[in-house]
Amino acid sequence: MKYIAKMMLALLASVAMVAQAYAWDFGVTGSAEATFNQASSKSGSDADANTTQEFGSAAGSIVISSSHSSGDSSAAFSYTFDWDDNYDEVVKLSGSTKAGEWTASSAIDFNRDSDSAAAEDRPNIAITNGT
Repeated sequence: MKYIAKMMLALLASVAMVAQAYAWDFGVTGSAEATFNQASSKSGSDADANTTQEFGSAAGSIVISSSHSSGDSSAAFSYTFDWDDNYDEVVKLSGSTKAGEWTASSAIDFNRDSDSAAAEDRPNIAITNGT
């Protein structure tokens, strides 16, 4: 029984360490707005009321993001889409890693606008030792 308890504890500890190594942070944010305006007016005290109603809406962007870091390495991803008279998509990727005193990092921001031919963005790559 004591052996089984030790094995279970060792298994739990190893799963806890592996889960942290593969853990990614996820997030989703977004916004939307709706408006309603109602107004009544009368041309005189004995006149019928004239009522007008207006409805409106606006959508903000929705962002799905994920990031991960482990030791001296990190990575991030985000996908943004919105509708403001057209459908827009933006994909962002970035990452960095450190080896000794040197750090390498790269990022790309790709805009897939539906109203234009999506021009391919070039990734930025930087290698530095901090000076």
